Amino acid sequence: MVEPKRDRVNPPRSWPARSSLCLDCRTALPDGAACPNGAHRTTSLRDPWTREALLTTVWGAKPLRARLREAARVGAVGGTGGSLVNNCAGWDIDDGHVLLVLVVLFSVIFLAWLIIRSIDGRLQRRRRRLRARGAARTPRALPSTSRTGTIIARDEPLPDPLEARPCIAFGIAITQDRGRQTMLRDGATIGFDVALDSGERARIPAGTCAIDMSAGTAHRIPHDSPAIDHYLETLDPFHGRLDDLDPFPHDGLELAVLRPGDRVEILSPLVQIASSTAAPATYREPAPALLVPEGAIRLRPMPR
Repeated sequence: MVEPKRDRVNPPRSWPARSSLCLDCRTALPDGAACPNGAHRTTSLRDPWTREALLTTVWGAKPLRARLREAARVGAVGGTGGSLVNNCAGWDIDDGHVLLVLVVLFSVIFLAWLIIRSIDGRLQRRRRRLRARGAARTPRALPSTSRTGTIIARDEPLPDPLEARPCIAFGIAITQDRGRQTMLRDGATIGFDVALDSGERARIPAGTCAIDMSAGTAHRIPHDSPAIDHYLETLDPFHGRLDDLDPFPHDGLELAVLRPGDRVEILSPLVQIASSTAAPATYREPAPALLVPEGAIRLRPMPR
């Protein structure tokens, strides 16, 4: 039996890998990369030991997290006490004992209510004490560069991680407490060109990128989207697999995408390089040049 040949020339395409996280601004990064937003602390999510740094930053030390999980379990068990009254409906009670049974029954219900209220109060206090902490730092806003143009694809688009719509770059923001806390900033691109309004051409390489989510082009997605778990697993291999709290609790989810033909402003400084694909230069015509971003890739979508 002849074994089918595997495509070694063109392996399956995917978004650039991000497996580390900045503990300070919560930016997703390639493993081992420094945070482009400053001298921030970073940690890998590929190992439970280094991932522990993120859990401690978000929720606190492991003993405190264990207490919160236990309190949540006790609260869930206490919520089943309400079935006591329903179960009594089938009791066969003599008329002479009705008053005594009712007194005992209401005493038990009142005692159960006091216990549940006490447990719930302790749980709420612990939750307030151990509330998830979001990003401590925010990347500084960058001024306009007026380097605007139209996106030209260099490769076939890929589906974005949350809605599976074709795009060549995406940005995701995960927030908690109605947007007051940022739990994750993520962005990646497969690379593309930009035909600048100045007549020049900029080349954006594949890799991580920061897309300005405040430009009015991002849209909200239901925070319980079925795609969120699969997306988080691409960043965090231990997502949902360990008996611990979620390092990315959220009640807000935003997505911004860039597609061929979209207008974009390049916020990164641009430097000129000679094009390796250009025709040889003559003494009359210099070799065509490309502009490339210097440092981290930062992009601002322009309203359509």
